[in-house]
Amino acid sequence: MRVSLGADGLRMSVKDEGKGINAKVARAGKSGVGIQSMRGRIELVGGKLVVNTGSRGTEVIATIPLSAAGLNGEAGQGLSLPESAQQNQSEHITAGCQRILIADDHPVAREGIRSLLKEVDNIEICGEAVDGLEAVLKTREMRPDLLILDLGLPHLAGFSVARQIRGEQIPTKILIYTTQSYPDLERTARASNLDGFVLKSNAAKDLIRAVKAVLKGGKFFGLDRATRAHYA
Repeated sequence: MRVSLGADGLRMSVKDEGKGINAKVARAGKSGVGIQSMRGRIELVGGKLVVNTGSRGTEVIATIPLSAAGLNGEAGQGLSLPESAQQNQSEHITAGCQRILIADDHPVAREGIRSLLKEVDNIEICGEAVDGLEAVLKTREMRPDLLILDLGLPHLAGFSVARQIRGEQIPTKILIYTTQSYPDLERTARASNLDGFVLKSNAAKDLIRAVKAVLKGGKFFGLDRATRAHYA
């Protein structure tokens, strides 16, 4: 393990002498949530993560830029975050601004949610998760005001994600976003202490209403009368 301070900022590295990992997987960051999580945290402050791997071992290198004022300032002044990170921090504490995490394994679905919510005032999409494990990890780290959660996530299904979040007493509100519309969905969601659900087929008319209702402390369970009658 090495930590150094240079012209390019703070550099931290961890190296082993193992047999290495798949280089293609390391570059893509698809070996579970570990590399993705490290890269995501570092990029939030303008940094970069590099994974070098081979038959003689693996080295993970994180470089975090520090401002010139922080590097060259007087003693006691401290090190400053890059300007982009300072802006991100100020956005996250803007009065009335509520943060939403999207968890869905389909990029089209995630983009659709972003598109529907982009005109809503005082909210921001703080992140995305592509599987259940990442949804738990990012909820734990980011503490968003609302998690929009697909039920059919790989690795850990939606209700299992919700149970883990509730078990850890994380105060994030949870809104299920699903293609499933079966009679017991509302009962199961209420029993799991969730804040509601929206059917993807009804997203255009329901998603914004649901998000606003849940963020205000209400509930939204999106089976309309026609759907209820179909299952009656």
